[in-house]
Amino acid sequence: MIYPGRLWSLTDMLQPYAYGLSALMDLLTGQDKAIAAADNFPNMPNNQQVKAQFLSLIGRQMGLARTVTEHLVMPSVADQIARIEGLLKDGDIEGWKLHDQLVALRDRLNDELGRQYFYFVRPEHVPMYNGQDLFGQEVASQFPTARDDIEAAGKCLALGRDTATVFHLMRVMEAGLRVIATDMGIPYAPSWESYLKQIEALISAKHGAKSPAWKRKEPFYRDVSGDLAMVKIAWRNPTMHVVRNYSAEEADEVFRSVRAFMRRLANRPQPPKRKKAA
Repeated sequence: MIYPGRLWSLTDMLQPYAYGLSALMDLLTGQDKAIAAADNFPNMPNNQQVKAQFLSLIGRQMGLARTVTEHLVMPSVADQIARIEGLLKDGDIEGWKLHDQLVALRDRLNDELGRQYFYFVRPEHVPMYNGQDLFGQEVASQFPTARDDIEAAGKCLALGRDTATVFHLMRVMEAGLRVIATDMGIPYAPSWESYLKQIEALISAKHGAKSPAWKRKEPFYRDVSGDLAMVKIAWRNPTMHVVRNYSAEEADEVFRSVRAFMRRLANRPQPPKRKKAA
């Protein structure tokens, strides 16, 4: 069984399903021969050995077909195999009927194979698709709510879903924004704008109202606030409000920038203790 949701290399596919794929090739290349034999069945000499050889050929074809269906999901092929095997057990086989059933098997096999789709991912993108903690362990541990979106951004980038990559990265940035706001003692806010206004109000407070600890850490929060404001204008708002799409190069640039930003947040100073009001 090929499980959806994960990548399979050609080696992955060949190792567990090598016999099934080999059987599939034998089945495809041997079907015309089997169908031709069924056409000639009524004209065969009344020779049990010849007919036994013919039935052996058809039986081998059915065995190959069954091997294929054991590894690939092909319900209509499995049903047709059972139908043909029923005919083979019948002592009085009509050539035209067997011919029609073999043709139907070939058609069903072609239909089922046409429904088996696999998405090719370039080898250099596989680590991005399969990777966990793509922003590093520190980011994963300090921003657990962002882990799913970081992973989704990596998969989208690997699959060429560039605008979707940026969408997930903006959700990652929002997780960082919420943690920074909590560090600064800012309560829940419904939007980026609301958070940024409260952060700016703290930064803009009178110098004398700030504790020494706050003053030492203020440059970090001032820089972060500026970065968040720029991201909001350049990437976040255009993405969330369907203003623009992104190219592969742009999505990769945003990915790298957000990764660097989140790593910076993961190494932020301890939250400052604000000076109590007199």
